[in-house]
Amino acid sequence: MNKSIEFTGQYVLTENWNLLLVARYTDIADEIVDSPLVDKDYTTTYFVGAAYRF
Repeated sequence: MNKSIEFTGQYVLTENWNLLLVARYTDIADEIVDSPLVDKDYTTTYFVGAAYRF
């Protein structure tokens, strides 16, 4: 079973604009790591974006 931890944040810039941030770390299960196609036992994902509210 994969285990993950994630941070999701939101910062209000103005009444209509928000700044978004997501960071995730996933520890990959041993059964998957044993595959010759996998070179690391973890993954990291980052996202930075903006949201506009109408």
